[in-house]
Amino acid sequence: RLVEKDDARSEIWKYFAYLADSEGKATDKSRPVCRQCNKQIQTKGANTSNLAKHLADKHAELHKEFKDRQKSAATGSERATPQGQQPTQQPTLQAMFEQHNKYPRESKEVKRLNRAVAEFICLDQVPVYIVEKAGFRNLMQNLDKRYDVPSRNFFMYNEIPKMYNETRSIIGAQLRPNTFFSCTTDLWTSRTVDTYMAVTVQFITQSWEMQDWCLGCSALYSDHTADTVK
Repeated sequence: RLVEKDDARSEIWKYFAYLADSEGKATDKSRPVCRQCNKQIQTKGANTSNLAKHLADKHAELHKEFKDRQKSAATGSERATPQGQQPTQQPTLQAMFEQHNKYPRESKEVKRLNRAVAEFICLDQVPVYIVEKAGFRNLMQNLDKRYDVPSRNFFMYNEIPKMYNETRSIIGAQLRPNTFFSCTTDLWTSRTVDTYMAVTVQFITQSWEMQDWCLGCSALYSDHTADTVK
């Protein structure tokens, strides 16, 4: 008694099956049986090359039929592909290896992604420790498996200070040719009842474009009075 292979995709399984026990379950999935001559053929995992070789050596006509079925299946797959789209191809071993191989730490890709994460932290004002949260790391793994997110210390003491110095140099270069500029300050209390003071600068460039920058924001551990601001 023979039983079909579950979820068989290859056309080769039209010619092979498994020996079944009294309950109709396969007894040995590593040795399929040829439907034509009832001979068991040794296989390794999902590799069906031995099965195709058996047809070619022992059943030439069936092997020709098998090859024709393969061509028909491939043609049908191409016809089923929507116009303008390429048919799906299986990834090569090299592509799979590259996908799971981590980027070198000094590569351009790692530097670009490190900067993107630092900008995300600063622009959205999220805690630096978010880079060590399971959800964030899962997100980054799904976006690019080759990128290994550094620790929070890297962003606190390397990437964010580097970005700060670069931004400071840009502001300095924009302010040098401008004789006039204005500064403003503001104090406020956060939802956690912490007091902060920020200083901003505004100026007009030589091409008559309005520019404004936040020069600093510091915690203020005193009352909101004029004497404190001085």
